[in-house]
Amino acid sequence: MGQTAEILAAYLGVLLTPKVKSAIHEKTLTVKERYPLFTINYRYLEVKMKFYCIFLTLILATLTSPALSDMAGQVEILDIRKSPNTTEWQTLNRLSASKLGRLWRYHSSRGKSLKDWSWEWRIGWVRLCLKPSNKPIKHCGKIIESGLTDPALVVRSETAKHLGYSYRGTENLRVVQLLASAYKDQRNYRNNKPLFIQKYILFALTQIKGKEAQVTGGRLASQNLDTKKYWKKINRF
Repeated sequence: MGQTAEILAAYLGVLLTPKVKSAIHEKTLTVKERYPLFTINYRYLEVKMKFYCIFLTLILATLTSPALSDMAGQVEILDIRKSPNTTEWQTLNRLSASKLGRLWRYHSSRGKSLKDWSWEWRIGWVRLCLKPSNKPIKHCGKIIESGLTDPALVVRSETAKHLGYSYRGTENLRVVQLLASAYKDQRNYRNNKPLFIQKYILFALTQIKGKEAQVTGGRLASQNLDTKKYWKKINRF
């Protein structure tokens, strides 16, 4: 018993004083006198203690691991240039508005803007800013504008599509202007023909509604036969 207590104390980092050791020893003798047939397998207990200590250490290591800990608590560990793994992606989408703001400010203070994140991260930011159920962070306006002018077509398209969902029925003039500007972006054309993003923009304009959205959409769509037909089709409903 005395040896077991010392082993336990050693693994838990407790310093046993001579007085405490003496008390443990006396207690051990009392038990042996009362129960002479009672024996303790100290080696077995020592092995068990080592096992439990290793087990607890692994649990603590897992809980404090940067890969599994809250991203907002350790924003400096993120490599924003690389594609997010599953854990990082799920964590980003679970962050509150305040933690998202902190994450953005951390990298922004180091001279990083949306274009410095990998394209998957950029889409993630755009979706979070334009998700109707989310409370937008302070920098969402800048993120959305950057999304519409992003170097990657897939990011520009996602931004246009989600703008329509987020601003449905608002008749927001500023958003209409942003979409019109994106529509004319020469990177959204191949051989002077519009790509699929133009249809996303036209559909977004029908969702935003209002006179300005309708006039702008009709004017933009009339520049190409294919988009003109598409505009007429989506305005039937």
